[in-house]
Amino acid sequence: MGKIKNFLKSKHGFTFIEILVAVGVIGFALPIVFSIVFTIFRQQTKIYRLTEAKKQGDYILNLSKNLITSATGIYADPALATEKCDGIISNAYSTVGNDFYFKDKNAAAINIILSSGQIATGPSRIPMTNSNVEVNDYQISCVKSTIASEALVTLKFDIKYKTSSTNVEDATPELSYQSSYKLRN
Repeated sequence: MGKIKNFLKSKHGFTFIEILVAVGVIGFALPIVFSIVFTIFRQQTKIYRLTEAKKQGDYILNLSKNLITSATGIYADPALATEKCDGIISNAYSTVGNDFYFKDKNAAAINIILSSGQIATGPSRIPMTNSNVEVNDYQISCVKSTIASEALVTLKFDIKYKTSSTNVEDATPELSYQSSYKLRN
């Protein structure tokens, strides 16, 4: 019987102070952990948006390069009647692209235009980008230094991930692209 009384008197548990200290440590550490997780999540979102914008910008450049380098001429109209960059030291410039038509190997007129923040191609304006990105400051130009030289077409644009948020932390930087291509003879 004495052993049972001693067992009941001995306390096998935590004291009130120990519980308060444990709750205090958890209460202090939990906001720090959530803050770190939230920051990591926000950074991953920024990385995803920047990667998507870069992927779309690279895709535009690749398609544009294929279209321009395979073109046989640059024209101001879809009927391919008025040639651009055809004289000695001539150049042309556009901020929308609706007056730059490239004659492809099948003698069809194809253009690269800015339409509602998207880069599109062809007479039916097939988008080259998806709706997640927005293209700004689009410019297309051509320069021909001599009558015998090939025209040099320069394509320039800024692209960024489209977001509806107005938070500065959610803003995605714009990526600037510029590349020049020569027409084939």
